[in-house]
Amino acid sequence: MSLISNLILSLKKPKIVFLGGTSQKEIKEIIQKVLKGKLKIGQDILIFGEDFKNKEEIEFLIKKSSQTIILVNNINEIMVEGGSIPGQEISPEEKEKLIEKIGEIKKKFSEKVFLILNFDDELVRKLKNENSDKVLTFGFQERADFQATDIKIEEGTNFKIDYNGNVVPIWLKKPCGKNCIYTALAVAAIGTIFGLNLVEISQNIKNCDL
Repeated sequence: MSLISNLILSLKKPKIVFLGGTSQKEIKEIIQKVLKGKLKIGQDILIFGEDFKNKEEIEFLIKKSSQTIILVNNINEIMVEGGSIPGQEISPEEKEKLIEKIGEIKKKFSEKVFLILNFDDELVRKLKNENSDKVLTFGFQERADFQATDIKIEEGTNFKIDYNGNVVPIWLKKPCGKNCIYTALAVAAIGTIFGLNLVEISQNIKNCDL
């Protein structure tokens, strides 16, 4: 944690987002662009790529925050602070321990922590089953809160996000696979929690270089 982050935490109670799992760097970059004009990144909101190994520091940050979001994308790869190692798979035992640790944090700070989970990852989805309050999911499966549908990949990528009966189209400039669609879905969930509607989110994502 940087000196500036420490100073911000001392002077005000910012919102905090922890990014766990794959595509942390990409998600952070898109969040910054989507929330621009709504919240000041680095002042109103602090974003951390997280491997969830330092539980004490995470709990300290949660206590200092006004609101905390823990986003967990798929975690098939070994997580390191700020990202993951492509091709280096996490063992089932390590994955279970990671999910257990995040679950413990959620239960301890149930009123303050919002979970956003990749519904398509079976073990990540387990957190949804164990926590009924302040949880949103995203993915391709029908029971995901933010579901990607009608996917078309040509010169760019076009799909729809279905959330709570509201459906909006998403356009990405480049043809891409499921990871960048997961990124868009995760950012849509975060933007919704911070008060953006799906139309605003769709327009802001369209201007991003995903």
